[in-house]
Amino acid sequence: MIDRVFIALPISGHLLAELRSKTVAKQSQTTGWRWARPDIWHITVRWLGTLSDDQAARLAQYCHELSAKITAPMNVEITSLELYPSERRPQTLSFIVGLNEQMLRLWSEARDWCYQEGIGASDRKGFKPHISVARFPKGMKIHFLSERMKILGELDTLSLFQSELREDGPEYISLTTATFS
Repeated sequence: MIDRVFIALPISGHLLAELRSKTVAKQSQTTGWRWARPDIWHITVRWLGTLSDDQAARLAQYCHELSAKITAPMNVEITSLELYPSERRPQTLSFIVGLNEQMLRLWSEARDWCYQEGIGASDRKGFKPHISVARFPKGMKIHFLSERMKILGELDTLSLFQSELREDGPEYISLTTATFS
C-alpha cells in the first residue's frame, strides 16, 4: 500500500522564480506559519489517498497516457495570492491558478479515469487549482488581504507523487513524471 498519493503539475523555472519573489517578504513578516519549500510547489490535479501497489502502477502508466493528450506547454495564469479554501476558514496561503481549457481537460480526464478504475475519492468540492505555499496552525487568527496579480507561466510535466509528512514539512517522492507532448 502506498499512502498519500496525488497527481500534480510541478512548478519550476521562470514561474517558480516569479512566485518565490512574491512570498519572500511575507515569510519574514509572519510567525507561526509553516512555509513550504519552493522546490516542492505544485498544482494538485487529483488527490487519491491510499492506493494498492497495483493501483499505483496502473495510475503511473495512465499518467504517461494522459500527458500525451496534453499539448506542451500547458499555459497557466496565476490570478491571486489568498487564503484557501476561504477567508473564514483558511488552511493555507495559496496562489490561485486560473482554470483554462487545458487545465480543465487534464483534471476531467484524470477524474474520469480514476472513477472508472475505482481509485480515489469523489469530487465533492470540484476543482480550484492552486499552489499552497504556507500552512497555519488550526485556530490561528489570520489577517491577510488577498493580492490580485497576473503572472503567466508554462508547465511541461505531470507527476504522480507520494507525500510523506515529516516534522520539517512534507516531502514528495516522485512515483513517475511524464512530459506533455
